[in-house]
Amino acid sequence: MISRSALAKKALKETQEFLDRALQGAKIGLWEWNVQSNKVYFSPEWKRQLGYQDHELRSRFGEFEERLHSEDRSPTLAALIAIVKHRETKALRASEERLRLAVTGGNVGIWEWDVGTNHLVWSDQLKAMCGWPTEAEDLTLKMFMDAIHPEDRFRIDAALQGSVKVESPPLRSGY
Repeated sequence: MISRSALAKKALKETQEFLDRALQGAKIGLWEWNVQSNKVYFSPEWKRQLGYQDHELRSRFGEFEERLHSEDRSPTLAALIAIVKHRETKALRASEERLRLAVTGGNVGIWEWDVGTNHLVWSDQLKAMCGWPTEAEDLTLKMFMDAIHPEDRFRIDAALQGSVKVESPPLRSGY
């Protein structure tokens, strides 16, 4: 009996072969650039359209960049950078929304402390958990420590003080 994995691999190979034939028959050359890994794929048809055999161009971004006309190089690279930045911004917004949903759904309060400026930023959720108005902006570290149960203060204070040392990892604590 053939496993599901083997059947899936066979179907994928057949689909890839069909796509390759369709692209070749339509004379469509394509290339793909994975920005994270910096891996590039140039189809054999893309290479052929530029006058190269498949083995003559390596799979690296420089092969594309070096073949741009000098007048096209700057606007083409600017357009690619804009596309990458747009995708990164879109991914960041989606990530921020997932974090917001997790924090809200998990009833998690978040705060940041800039040790250099002694500036504190509190999430509305944390303010609500501590009974402070969400409009409050003059909250202090002392106020936060006072809101912690007395039996937990020493542990939280020790973790906080340890986290401000240069060699220490970020504070990871909950109560």
